Amino acid sequence: MEIIVSHLSALAFWSHFTGNIASLRRIHCTTAATEPGRVTRELLNELSALGFHPSAEHPIDLIYADQKRRHRSSMVRAHVSAASYPDGSFIRLSDHVLIVSPEMAFIQAGSLPYGSLLMTGCQFCGIYALTGQKDDLAERPPLTSPTDIRAYLALCPDGIIGRRIRQAANHLMDNAASPQEARLALLLTLPHAQGGYALPEPTLNPPIPLGEAAYAIYGHSPCHPDLYWEGARLAVEYDGRDSHANRSDEDIARIAALQVQGLKVITVNRRQLNDVGATRGIAEGISTHLGRHLHIRCKTFPERHARLRAELGLMAL
Repeated sequence: MEIIVSHLSALAFWSHFTGNIASLRRIHCTTAATEPGRVTRELLNELSALGFHPSAEHPIDLIYADQKRRHRSSMVRAHVSAASYPDGSFIRLSDHVLIVSPEMAFIQAGSLPYGSLLMTGCQFCGIYALTGQKDDLAERPPLTSPTDIRAYLALCPDGIIGRRIRQAANHLMDNAASPQEARLALLLTLPHAQGGYALPEPTLNPPIPLGEAAYAIYGHSPCHPDLYWEGARLAVEYDGRDSHANRSDEDIARIAALQVQGLKVITVNRRQLNDVGATRGIAEGISTHLGRHLHIRCKTFPERHARLRAELGLMAL
């Protein structure tokens, strides 16, 4: 017997996965065809070793190819799909447990609010995992990439992919190192109709080789600015502290090194990101440095912007 973990359970697993997905094996199976079986003590032990702890209060999501194969248990939230998925849609975690791939999990997250769906995709394509502790993250290689997600969607049957999933996939960015970096990047770059400021997409955390003077200040090379517009040599650094006075020595040295390297650096702190007016001012400043004029023609932009902020998990001061 094999089971396939899916939907919210798969989403939670990948959100907290701290390993290297390249070490896991994608299996050559295109349907959710597994044999029905009982949730035995052995299977529960296997699931527990993987971090799953199903119960009647917190059932595990499993996907089946048809109703006949569906296993009925208070510890299982069953999903039935007879669709044929692209090869590699399922990944083996252990002898009897498979899980849907990050690309397939992104599709299954389609019922989330739009901003939450975007955050899910950016995390899957980013270099951080959630640990379950407040503001505590673990670094890990990306689970997938925007290119791989879009390629996967192109191979999927039309019936399982909604318009909003394809729309969201077109706005994903890779290499975010934290949720706040992803929130800031999405807020700045999404179209006006989606509540964003429609700025050109930056590169997140690119390697910037430092010259001798900049290296002497920072002591490391390359340096990785949070958001970077290469053509304008503009970097935006997110500071999770509430004031410049609380910056660490390393943060100060990194910003100074980037400036000595000839980059313009704009810093954004938590209070500014949560403040609608301050964020608008930052967007206007970035736009000016990019040689653009921030002109929003969407008449309902304030409402759309407020909704986006809420879905991204930002406060509105």
